[in-house]
Formats: sequence, C-alpha cells, structure tokens
Amino acid sequence: MDLEVLNLDHEVYIEVRDRDPLITEMIGHCRLRVGFFVELRGREEFVELFYNSYPAGRILLRGEYWPQAVVTNPPMMPVMQ
Repeated sequence: MDLEVLNLDHEVYIEVRDRDPLITEMIGHCRLRVGFFVELRGREEFVELFYNSYPAGRILLRGEYWPQAVVTNPPMMPVMQ
C-alpha cells in the first residue's frame, strides 16, 4: 500500500482479523504515528497488538519511506513587457 503523507503526526490504525471469512472476529489492533515509518533505509519491527486493553500478540511490520523533493524557492518566471 502506498500513502502520500503530509503530516507525520497523523495516526495509522491497524486491525488484524481472523483468517476465516465466516467468523471475521478481530484478533487485535494498534495505532502508530505515521512518523514511525520514516526511516530512509526502511523499517522492520514487531508491533504489539491489543484486544480489550490486553496484549493480543505481535505482528512484523515492514515499511519503506521515499521523501519527495521539496522546492522552497521556486524559480521566478521572467516578466514579459
């Protein structure tokens, strides 16, 4: 999944559900700041899931970050007279 991020303080909500499509019961969830994924060489880390405020297991998250070029002073167009 690719996301364009404008604010690194926003949160990502991750919810893990049972594999059986007939049950679809939630196994656990977590919230992470988008800034968690901002590492130029990528990030790979186990994240704790919770269900009803109790630990429910861990998942391995892998993420990559590609910064976009930022133009602070764009070139001015010449004025035609």
